[in-house]
Amino acid sequence: MKYLVSGLYVDDSVYQAFRGLESNSDVITVKNNLLYTLILKISRKISTYMSNQVLDFIVFPIVYLKFRKYNRKEKIVLFFIESLEALCPAYIRTLKKFFVNSKTVLFLVNTLDEYEKMKIYVNNVKQEYNLIITCNKKNALDNNWKYHPDCYTSIDGYDEHTEVKYDIVFLGAEKGREKIAHDIFEKMVKNGKICNFIILGPEKKKYVSPGFRYINKPMPYKDYLKIVSQSKCILEITPRNESFCTLRTMEAYTYKKLLLTNNKSISSESFYSPKNIFIYRNADDIDIDFINNKYYEENRTNPFSTENLLLFIRTELERM
Repeated sequence: MKYLVSGLYVDDSVYQAFRGLESNSDVITVKNNLLYTLILKISRKISTYMSNQVLDFIVFPIVYLKFRKYNRKEKIVLFFIESLEALCPAYIRTLKKFFVNSKTVLFLVNTLDEYEKMKIYVNNVKQEYNLIITCNKKNALDNNWKYHPDCYTSIDGYDEHTEVKYDIVFLGAEKGREKIAHDIFEKMVKNGKICNFIILGPEKKKYVSPGFRYINKPMPYKDYLKIVSQSKCILEITPRNESFCTLRTMEAYTYKKLLLTNNKSISSESFYSPKNIFIYRNADDIDIDFINNKYYEENRTNPFSTENLLLFIRTELERM
């Protein structure tokens, strides 16, 4: 089965997560230029004022010119990662008309609760999709969609043999997490643990100390991963009750680090192991001995790999 993937290049974080698709021989990736993107933006904006027939008539020639070299009758999955293309009704419809034996799949990488506009866009296109997948369990349950964890691809150049300097690392924007981060930091330090805690936000002098600092602009991701490579454990503080696998979870799994998290939903994931993951409510809950654990490796399919996602898509479509 072939997959035509749109949205892979929407931004650096999505590309980093899904770039494993590029090396799959069954995948065709779509990269749009500025003119193409502008046309899609305009078509989405005027979709409330024009009939579907008129919009499709305008967009179809553009789609035809872009994809005319492909076999229109081949069985293919039109796989859209959340992006402008994925939320443009006329583009989806005309692609379906062009590829006459196609199935459509949407993968949502953000939670609908965070973006009001996203709810509107998704509602406008949901009827165009055979399958909608979200990495948020609550959104999946509420909308009768399918749940699958987000993807993550190991970054090039990551050195897993770097000497460990820190027992625990934390990097995050303040977002109400500063106090609990400092409470955990103090507990770790009192128990002889070496910390590297970094808060993105205005500095509070009462919290600043060796191992707890502030930055005023985002740290380059490669620089953060260098610190991760030098650490035994990653601390995660979710700002509210999450119901999905976060980036920190995927980093811990991929780079074989212990994870200290307040994300309760992680306990239902296939990869959950109390040897590698400790779930806490506050600093007092944390068992310091957990930090002394050696990462426990199990032979299992990587739940965050793009290969696993494509297998999931194929299985779900075959059930329909």
